[in-house]
Amino acid sequence: MDLVADGHAVRPPAYSDDAAVRPTAGAMNVESAELFFAILAILAAVIAVSAALPWLVTSWRTAVWETLEPIRLPLAAAITATAMVGSLYFSEVANFTPCTLCWYQRILMYPSAIILTIAAIRRDVHVRRYVLPLVGLGMLVSTYHYLVERFPDVFESSEVCKLGIPCSQVWFERFGFVSLPLMALVGFGATVSLLAIPITTPSASPAAPQEESA
Repeated sequence: MDLVADGHAVRPPAYSDDAAVRPTAGAMNVESAELFFAILAILAAVIAVSAALPWLVTSWRTAVWETLEPIRLPLAAAITATAMVGSLYFSEVANFTPCTLCWYQRILMYPSAIILTIAAIRRDVHVRRYVLPLVGLGMLVSTYHYLVERFPDVFESSEVCKLGIPCSQVWFERFGFVSLPLMALVGFGATVSLLAIPITTPSASPAAPQEESA
């Protein structure tokens, strides 16, 4: 958040891999949480690429998509739910104040996590008709947010981030490139890739109960 000292706004420090002092929260300190969620983001990126590449390499479609199809809903639900939990941890426990673009991404990620969790329990892959627009838009917002963070002089002139904390604020960066906007981008991207896998099973959602004969 913006701190105030002698009437002047002071921009909070960005944490990096070599930061000497970091806030702690309970048994797991913030630095450990950053590393944990950064590793999960990289794993989600691997899933996203694995699910998307068969669109370009047709010889991989059968092997990759048949492997992912039975587990794509649980994976998508786990990815979005983890993103939701992570964002709540960093804002409510680590006290990283969300910027305007962060809130936009939350608005798109949180309902997606709830809907996908219910769909995974019901095994209803047709839910992608409703979730893909949410996560697709979230992917665009998080891409823009990452560009604002990387190139603030070029992108932060937008009116979107005029109030509150700057959207270019880098709270932390892991492995030289993994930051909060990139984590969101990977979460949205992995979900899009998984839900975009063609439905090949004859009945992918539970059948409606048949009416009892009189």
